[in-house]
Amino acid sequence: NHPDEFCEFVKSNTEQMREAFATAFSKLKPESSQQVVQDNLIMKTNHNYENKKHQELTSAVISLICEGLHPPSIVDEPTFKSLLRTADPRYELPCRKYFCTKGIPEKYIAVREIVLKELTDNPWCGISTDIWRSHSQNRSYITLSVHFLTTGSSGSLAINSRCLKTFEVPEENTAETITRVLYEIFIEWEINTKVCGATTDNGKDVVKACSLLDISVQMPCLGQTFNAGIQQAFQLPKLSSVLSRCRKLVEYFLQSAVAMYMLSEKQQQQNSSHCMLVSDRVSWWGSTLAMLQRLKEQQFIIAAVLVEDSNNHHLMLEANEWNTVEGLVDLLQPFKQVAEMISASKYPRISMVKPLLHMLLNTTLSIKGNDLKEISMAKEVIAKELSATYQHNPEIDTFLNVATFLDPRYKKLPFLSTFEKQQVENRVLEEAKSILE
Repeated sequence: NHPDEFCEFVKSNTEQMREAFATAFSKLKPESSQQVVQDNLIMKTNHNYENKKHQELTSAVISLICEGLHPPSIVDEPTFKSLLRTADPRYELPCRKYFCTKGIPEKYIAVREIVLKELTDNPWCGISTDIWRSHSQNRSYITLSVHFLTTGSSGSLAINSRCLKTFEVPEENTAETITRVLYEIFIEWEINTKVCGATTDNGKDVVKACSLLDISVQMPCLGQTFNAGIQQAFQLPKLSSVLSRCRKLVEYFLQSAVAMYMLSEKQQQQNSSHCMLVSDRVSWWGSTLAMLQRLKEQQFIIAAVLVEDSNNHHLMLEANEWNTVEGLVDLLQPFKQVAEMISASKYPRISMVKPLLHMLLNTTLSIKGNDLKEISMAKEVIAKELSATYQHNPEIDTFLNVATFLDPRYKKLPFLSTFEKQQVENRVLEEAKSILE
């Protein structure tokens, strides 16, 4: 009825609505923009987290391969992939080529730089060589390790060891090859002027190489000397026969399912802990000792099994053979304790050699009236090897005495005569004066 007034009313309302919408939009716009920024920040944070997590998992896989001595092909194993998916479903495992061409080489470079810095910060170091043979490849190798002291956070000294290289040693020109490769390693790791001593297996080729390289101190490895002397004792006719019989007995139980079942049943009947017999297939005296100890522990249970096994009565050891087994265990046990003590020591071990040798030669290897004849002969053989290696070499003997004198634990040198003690003290004073001058 009033068209003009209605148009004015609509026009005014439209302008008011526009102003209202504009005001509302102006209030909403900053909040909307802030929300977008927050969303982007969250996405970026999640992305950074995923990248960091991915790098950590990849680094862990590289460490597993390198430190666990696993082949790179482990990354192709379905079960390994499943393990990683369980740990983090979002993680994508790189391919084997990445680990072989990038991941592992970069890890080597990083570790090498750390070791190189450690060696650069030390004015001197010692080395040790370990020669071993791969029976599967029928080749000989030498592993070279370096040993040095570092200062901890508390100011105390600590021993550190690093394996620098393992290299093949050809059958011909062995000494010359060892000399050349050792020199190249010294140059590569910048220790050619820092090596002050070497611990070796006392083999003629390694000893010659150390002489050609002018390494001042060449110390025979105590563990290798133990092994050499004990293995010689094992070759004595009666001991060799007893050990052969022990190996046949152990082999029978390990290869016969029936015998193993009967052994387990007898152990259960006698309330004894379940355990298998131990083979000494490794050519190391410690494995032979482990075999003999287990046989001694299970002697009566083994006898009970063989009594019921009429086809294998001949494997049972005679009473005198069991006595020999017991004698060998008693003889070798102190050597095991010495080896474990030296291996576990966190301090320089050179000062411990002379006191331990004195203890072994004067107690463990001293022949007693109730010793079996073959045990007495074994003691003589081992004592001869230890004496020939350490006591009959004046340079080595003097060096060990000085090292022991400098250790507060053994400073009084109770195993030396008064004259020998005075010689050691004079030697130390002379070296101290030469350093001060």
